[in-house]
Amino acid sequence: MMRQEQKQKRRQRWKRYQHLQQLQINFQRPKDYRKLKFYFNRSKPKRYFPNSMLELYENMDFMEHIGSMVDFTKKVHEISKINTKRLQVNHKKSSNVSVAAMLYIVAQIDYIINLKFGKKENKLKYNKKLGIDHHNDKLKYLFHQIGY
Repeated sequence: MMRQEQKQKRRQRWKRYQHLQQLQINFQRPKDYRKLKFYFNRSKPKRYFPNSMLELYENMDFMEHIGSMVDFTKKVHEISKINTKRLQVNHKKSSNVSVAAMLYIVAQIDYIINLKFGKKENKLKYNKKLGIDHHNDKLKYLFHQIGY
């Protein structure tokens, strides 16, 4: 309670100083003016947004590995419910992805981006740590061909 009263008094003094300064009547800055100016002009603390990580599984296919696709879809729905400003896609574990699964993955990522960010393409950045394995030429070729 004491802290609230101090904040109110500080705010009243700051308003009085601002009012007197606007009137320009021989205003001399008091000793605590710089302290109050710093206090009231500081930037507000940034809100924390949780980081959402979307991981691609090792084998993703609708025929043989349908479980990984179901888990991927569940993860997409979880991310769509979270209030986040950052989306990371981890490609490191992926080694075998079918063409149909790849198109589904891209569609789901596009869905999240449109839902969270609108159609802002500048929100997407490539991270080498989470990127595609550079030894897997087939996977790199498939992602390149669909424009990912």
